[in-house]
Parts: sequence; C-alpha cells; structure tokens
Amino acid sequence: MDPVSSNPPADAPHGGTEEADASSAPAEFIRLDQFLKVQRLVSSGGEAKWAVRAGRVRVNDEVELRRGRKLVDGDSVTFEDMTLQVAFDAE
Repeated sequence: MDPVSSNPPADAPHGGTEEADASSAPAEFIRLDQFLKVQRLVSSGGEAKWAVRAGRVRVNDEVELRRGRKLVDGDSVTFEDMTLQVAFDAE
C-alpha cells in the first residue's frame, strides 16, 4: 500500500470549518522521489522508493516515509551524509 494513498480524497468532508485557500498553495513543487533522482542521489525510482521506505531520507530534519512528499522552495533533504536545499530557478 502506498502511504500517500491512505490520505482521504480531496472532496471528503473534514472536521474543520476553514476552507483551503488555493492561492496559499505553493505554485512550484517536486516530489521527493523525483528530487532524489534529479540530484543523482539515487539511480532509479525503485532505489528512491526503497531509500524512503527504509527511513533513510529526512525532510526538514524529520524522517519522511512518503516518496510522493511534495517538496517546496526552502525545504532541506538529507540522504546519507548529504543535505541539499530545494530551490527553484526564478523565471
């Protein structure tokens, strides 16, 4: 079972009364598994999946077990002995 799929669907009712403001959502993101591949920390999606599920990846100093975690500008990713900062080029 993919840990991301355990989240309720977007249209599911929730207990809060606040509605999400779409304008507050980050415009740019990259998934954790994609980031690991782009930065050449892993050689394949399978290796990224294994590394994340094994608890070998930290995002913002916390172990991250979701390979589909959306990373935004300013997040830090640590894998083995390397820490990288997520940064998107300005257009």
